[in-house]
Amino acid sequence: MAQASNILGFVDGVLRGRLHGWALDRDNPGHRLSVTVTLPMHCPVLVVADRYRADLQQSGYGDGHYGFSVPMKHAPEEAITVHVTSERPFVALPFLRETRRLPNAHIVKVGSRQLQIDDAMQRGHVSGWAWNRERPTHRCVLQLILDGSIRQTRRATLYREELIAEGCDGYHGFHFPLPADSSGRLILRDVAEGQQFRIHRYGIRCV
Repeated sequence: MAQASNILGFVDGVLRGRLHGWALDRDNPGHRLSVTVTLPMHCPVLVVADRYRADLQQSGYGDGHYGFSVPMKHAPEEAITVHVTSERPFVALPFLRETRRLPNAHIVKVGSRQLQIDDAMQRGHVSGWAWNRERPTHRCVLQLILDGSIRQTRRATLYREELIAEGCDGYHGFHFPLPADSSGRLILRDVAEGQQFRIHRYGIRCV
């Protein structure tokens, strides 16, 4: 039986009427977990997390078949709870929006550009936002580099509500699932600017 500490996953949120996320047992990556989605005054929905996610496979998580997707119409995310229910004890999966509230966020500024890492000590992923005050509609392209090897390249386009107050549309967030062997040197690189940022246990700095 898997322990709660071995279960890894997140709920990406609701997109085009469906709730998306992923979950896996790091000690048994060939096993597919069952996930229950619950809404007040509705019957729980049980789904198997076995949809293919290229981002997970590219990040070193088995064959990548750990995603789930559930129809979800007219439901505020705040009312939704998601649990892995194929194991005991049941394991709650956090929403990505919850990473925005972490008290250990770190921000680095280079000229008009700003980069935030939500929590440098967070295991399993790197999330945050990146934007340029002088080019508020520009979407940064970021690369995650582990021990000198490029693991993922993504455009920062996820919605971050807190950025609205900064005078932009808020679509400057990013989320990188970390490889299972992510104990080495982690770098985020702004592809267009060539600027690199080292992520370490105390935060983030330019390198």
